[in-house]
Amino acid sequence: MKKILSLLIFTAFICSAMNPPVVPQIASHNDAIEIAITDFLKCSLRKKYTAFYVSIYNRGGYDRYEVSDNLIVVSILPSETTAPQYYITPVDTIGSTRLPTRHLIRDGKLFYWHDSDYGLTEETIRVFREYNLADLYENSRLDNIFGQEVYGDDFAKSAQYYMCKNDLTNYKRVITNIATGWYEPPKLKCK
Repeated sequence: MKKILSLLIFTAFICSAMNPPVVPQIASHNDAIEIAITDFLKCSLRKKYTAFYVSIYNRGGYDRYEVSDNLIVVSILPSETTAPQYYITPVDTIGSTRLPTRHLIRDGKLFYWHDSDYGLTEETIRVFREYNLADLYENSRLDNIFGQEVYGDDFAKSAQYYMCKNDLTNYKRVITNIATGWYEPPKLKCK
């Protein structure tokens, strides 16, 4: 009986040592962006526009309200009202990261964003031109800055998603024309 009990304990010890410890998965910005886009397609803001600039909030020293470090904030803005027209310059080679480098087309709507870990592709440039977001630098006006013709509508509304870093499915959407950090963020119970 002692031999069987010892063998059972030894087997259990060996089996537990073979299973790697469970490491909590860290949310990626791209995962957060995809969840926000999926929810945004249910939002009324999507109806009026065809292209949207997506960004991840970077905490700044000038914000009026502090956003918790447990949160990822994704903003989705209609590009027709708030994002620049991009001009492709000689520095915008395949693999560069000056222009937004990622995009996703869902339900005929274009969503695009910067990803410093992913370089510019010919397909992204083609899509930007197809949605009239990019042109050759030679066709730009002289008052553009670094290849971007900046304009904006301060009254245009955006969707901002506050997501728990440890559970991206736990989020709240805020529709506003006020920048993140300049209004009181929603309360979320993150684990």
